[in-house]
Amino acid sequence: MMKTYWGAIFALAVLLTGCGSKEKTAEAMPEPVAENGASDEAPVASNQAPETQEGEMVPVPVKPISHDTIPADLKHDAYHYYGLNNLKPLNMEITIDGGAPSSGTQSISLVKVDSNEAVFRMDRTGGLSAFGSMELVLKPDGVYLLKASVGRVQEAAREMPAALKPGETWTTSGKMTLPGGSSVEESGSYKVVGFEKVTTKRQTYPGALLVQSEGKVIQGSETATMRTKNWFVKDRGPVKVEIELIDPQGTQRKILMQETP
Repeated sequence: MMKTYWGAIFALAVLLTGCGSKEKTAEAMPEPVAENGASDEAPVASNQAPETQEGEMVPVPVKPISHDTIPADLKHDAYHYYGLNNLKPLNMEITIDGGAPSSGTQSISLVKVDSNEAVFRMDRTGGLSAFGSMELVLKPDGVYLLKASVGRVQEAAREMPAALKPGETWTTSGKMTLPGGSSVEESGSYKVVGFEKVTTKRQTYPGALLVQSEGKVIQGSETATMRTKNWFVKDRGPVKVEIELIDPQGTQRKILMQETP
């Protein structure tokens, strides 16, 4: 889902439910795998997306692709609030169960534009690198997760719908195959609560868009309940995310992601 990030939720689910333990911290997160072709390879020297094999992510072009090439009907609410037009990296930190924070950056690059969709790549560094890279596709009806380096996306999930008016609701679901062959499924219901003030370590935003969700994460025979609160700032993206996971044994885990200076 959105910039709780569907792919990031899978990484959290593996860490904190079936494969996790109370003692694990953000620093103990495993490094992402390159199953979907996410790599440290040098960017291609072109502003055109190269040909890729099935499952591979499109590398970031050396010469940035202008957002002026994106069709006007794709520049809807989701484009702006997801922060797809934010050309600057976001400094973020994640805290699990009140432990020591782990910091990193998150950046988005436009890698391909067609007549009815645009493809973006999201990369993370530092303490956020365990969430891996993601390939997103912007369509007239919203933003979808297409690929993720933490596993192979079997069912594309809509991260955010095009229209984000207060009171708007939707549901989404997805499935990902992890390294080793196991799978994780996620489903949830989402609601745009409205606009409110939110404070992060970077600054206070008076009119952030709050979206809440509740759903399930299934890994093998284990099912965890997940609730999220997500604050988005127009033309910047997500600045704060609160995630609550309750595992099958009733253990509650709390994750906070927020923007930093």
